[in-house]
Amino acid sequence: MVVQKRSVVMYNMIFPIWFMLSPLFWPPLAFMVGPFVLMIVFVVIFGNLGVDWLVVRLAMHWQKIENAKEKAAAVLWRVCLCGFAADTIAGLALMFAPRLFSDSDWFYQNVERPAFYGNLFESVWAVLYVSAGILIAAVAIYCFNRFYCLKRANLTLRQTRLTALALAVLTAPWLFLLPTSLLY
Repeated sequence: MVVQKRSVVMYNMIFPIWFMLSPLFWPPLAFMVGPFVLMIVFVVIFGNLGVDWLVVRLAMHWQKIENAKEKAAAVLWRVCLCGFAADTIAGLALMFAPRLFSDSDWFYQNVERPAFYGNLFESVWAVLYVSAGILIAAVAIYCFNRFYCLKRANLTLRQTRLTALALAVLTAPWLFLLPTSLLY
């Protein structure tokens, strides 16, 4: 009688981010990880609000728009939430695109490994790949702001375009260029 051994493979399961975004999950999250993590989340949200407000306010001030302070305040939450959405779109595009090339050893060695697991600047291909993600986010930020967020500000077309362009250039996720090897 031959006994066959069964092998069990356990994959690394990352806790779903969307579950943490659910308001029903926040009380257990606060209990499990403590107020320190929630404090970091609030710092990120309010820091992003501050940067977005500053960019919108300075772009409007530079264009000599009247009532710039009130107009910037009227669009602030939309700008902030759409900025998070644009960064998420770009991040997901960068994370899931390698699955299209999962059989390619060249892609893993020259793009995926340096971009996600090491020093981004080891490979020009990895820098170009991450820069494409930043460009995706910048275009999304521009489009969201031009066609949706800045509608409440009652600006001219030129003013809307310039303000959206300032937001796209200055609030693009430039931290994507930070090498992941510095984080661990």
